[in-house]
Amino acid sequence: MVKAEIKFLNGGPTLFIDDKPVFPMLHWVPTPPFEGKWVGEKLLRDFSEVGVHLVHFGVNMGDYLRLRMNKYAITDIKDSRKIIGALSSFEDKNYTYDFSRLDKQINAVLEADPEAYILLRINFEMGAPLSILPTFDRFWRERNPEDLEIYSDGRAETQSYASKKWLQDSSEFLSSLIQHLRLSKKGARVIGIMPCAGHAGEWIKESAMENYAADYSEVMKNAFRSWLIEKYKSLENLRRAWRDPYAHFNKVEIPTAEEQMNADTYQFRDPTRYRRVIDYFEFFSDLVADDILYLCKIVKEASDKSMLAGVFYGYLLGAAWCNWYFDQGKNMETSAYQRSGHLALSKVLNSPYVDFIASPYCYGFRGICGDSAPMSIVESIRLHGKMYFIEDDTRTHLFPPGSKYGMARNLKETLSILTRTFGRVLTSSSGLWYADWCSPEGVGPYQDKEIMGRIRRMLEIGEKSLNLDRAPAGEIAAIVNEKSFIYERMNRNLDWSLIFEHKYWLSRIGAPCDIYLLEDIEKISDQYKCYIFLNAFYLNDEQRKMIRRFLQHNGNTLVWTFASGLINEDIKAENMKDITGINFVCDWTEWSLKLFISNFSHPITRNLPPTTLFGTDFNIGPIPYVDDPEAITLGTIIYNRGMCVPGMAIKEFSGWKSIYVGAPNIPPNVLRSIANYAGVHIYSYSEDVLYVSRNFICIHAIKPGEKQIFLPRKADVYDEIENKLIARDAQYFTDIMETGETKIYSYYY
Repeated sequence: MVKAEIKFLNGGPTLFIDDKPVFPMLHWVPTPPFEGKWVGEKLLRDFSEVGVHLVHFGVNMGDYLRLRMNKYAITDIKDSRKIIGALSSFEDKNYTYDFSRLDKQINAVLEADPEAYILLRINFEMGAPLSILPTFDRFWRERNPEDLEIYSDGRAETQSYASKKWLQDSSEFLSSLIQHLRLSKKGARVIGIMPCAGHAGEWIKESAMENYAADYSEVMKNAFRSWLIEKYKSLENLRRAWRDPYAHFNKVEIPTAEEQMNADTYQFRDPTRYRRVIDYFEFFSDLVADDILYLCKIVKEASDKSMLAGVFYGYLLGAAWCNWYFDQGKNMETSAYQRSGHLALSKVLNSPYVDFIASPYCYGFRGICGDSAPMSIVESIRLHGKMYFIEDDTRTHLFPPGSKYGMARNLKETLSILTRTFGRVLTSSSGLWYADWCSPEGVGPYQDKEIMGRIRRMLEIGEKSLNLDRAPAGEIAAIVNEKSFIYERMNRNLDWSLIFEHKYWLSRIGAPCDIYLLEDIEKISDQYKCYIFLNAFYLNDEQRKMIRRFLQHNGNTLVWTFASGLINEDIKAENMKDITGINFVCDWTEWSLKLFISNFSHPITRNLPPTTLFGTDFNIGPIPYVDDPEAITLGTIIYNRGMCVPGMAIKEFSGWKSIYVGAPNIPPNVLRSIANYAGVHIYSYSEDVLYVSRNFICIHAIKPGEKQIFLPRKADVYDEIENKLIARDAQYFTDIMETGETKIYSYYY
């Protein structure tokens, strides 16, 4: 059997197939049918002709189950609509797997491209609205009503993540499928499996994006109780943490919808009063991670570690949305973060059973002059020896009119956006797959000679990159605390500007900014000089000790955003001083915050325009402001009652500097000024989208004109797409670009 694995090569995680490094560019094709004409055949041939031989397609568990009606007949699950009530139960194992159908699908791929290797996406969700399981999901739900997720309005539409029955059925199917593939000659071309569940297979439930709460099933309640027993060990500990003398493990209930949606201290939950809700959301992400690890372990063990296992997960940069954002429903203010189940990325990354993490790139700002920002935490994924895959589902100009999400208007824009996304992948040692959502007539979004030519060239660049230094090049690290989200009110008021919008400015600083989980700071290279804490409003004692030990020295500059450190085991301004070293006062109110620069004599602010103003129109609170005579005030925050108080300040300590910026959505020129002050090498001052590695630079131009790029060393510079020399032995170079144009440069010694 073919062996696929992720190993480090030249400082970056790399896909190896039978011990040969392969650049991870895949083609996600329409699922081959069991019989008849396949609309994806022509598309697959087009990609294979430009050198893309890694193929990805999705299947469903129900596609391969056949039920025994009696000793004489076997009925296809898809033919069971009229007789579903008479069928034998799934629990009785009165079924068989028919993997001959999968063989036909694999054959269809290999007939179109005999060199293909296949990554399978297997959907185990039992009834999400977007599920394409017309009968099996209903069959499973009818026979396992006690295992269904129950919403706060009483509905039950899909399986609970706490269902052991669902996990058992899924794992048995997975083991049988892998065993079949190992015995099949053509099945050996399958190099990996993605276990999928939740909305669109991305391990986020539909309920996470709506105005109702979940999961009130008995299986979820029992799982929560077991988790609490493991965490607290004794009733005494539980009652102390919950400040409830009557709390009892076997009487614990799932928090009500009102409790889940709300908070008691404006934007935040005080742990002294909301610990039960905080515990529930921490437990829920733990549970989702456990489900993922259980299924990925099946993949690794059943394949004798010859297959890759990976999932969609860790959407910590993108889950501030709800279904209103995706044009479903109206006026919803909720955020999906807490209910996503994605807040245990560190647990998933620490597992030996997961090889890769995937996500689409963020949908919020995809078009021309936008960004190809990942949803997950790429540098932490890389740090743990895993690979990150971007799902490139760019709406090219060949999509139907009105397809939204930054749809390209013409071929020129399509090529620029595709190149920008590839540049993001190239400079982070990541992978990608192109989502070929073709029409029923078989017309795909990439069926253009110039598009396919560009994909060929990008694959060549990617293959060349495997032989170069692929370690991170950044000197700025942005830090995300996955636990902070569960200490917030379940709305998007803070996360939208603090995380969702802010991430787009990080790529416009003019220097690479690598994003890590807070849990990983003790493993981060000491190459970084500037650390930006994006959402550190919750920090426990251990996290504070870790920050002091590993970051508050060596001349580092630490940048604290809104309310950093405010919450520990309680909420108070003193908690902020404890970690930032700056004294604060809290105004116990909420309002929309704006910050303007009010001191232009400091090196950080000296060259900023006097009109520099940023913040949010959402109400957030409480509102901390600086009250420290030893700190230098750089900016002022304004909010209700005409309050104008110090909101941006710097304080220097022996071995490190502390900068507080008290309004979210810090613009790139302010971030660049801070980075410059911290001693970070600045590549560009033009505020174009910039991705950088040790040998490649990708620029997506915002303004037209001459671009000046300053290199960290002298090098020969090439335009990689055009394959032409730009400069030789240069410390800097210039090039002319149009608005929306994307270029990829290499710079070699």
